[in-house]
Amino acid sequence: RGSYDLVILDLILPDGDGEEILPFLRNPDDTAIPAVVFSVTEVDAKIARKFEAVLTKTQTTNEQLLATVKAAVQSARLVQKSDKPA
Repeated sequence: RGSYDLVILDLILPDGDGEEILPFLRNPDDTAIPAVVFSVTEVDAKIARKFEAVLTKTQTTNEQLLATVKAAVQSARLVQKSDKPA
């Protein structure tokens, strides 16, 4: 029901594959919710292209995660702003 700026997603979920929820990440206004993968395993390049960014938990500092989240949110806002009619 709410709007979200970003989803941080681990592709390995207890009840399935996190990639399967990507089509459902939509805000009430039907804009896509950007997703950053933050996973313990490496992600195939073909899958990685579907996401704003892909980070590996064991190789990413908290500062890198924060910078990636900020950049992804800012990028998504710029795209949404440019998609609106003038």
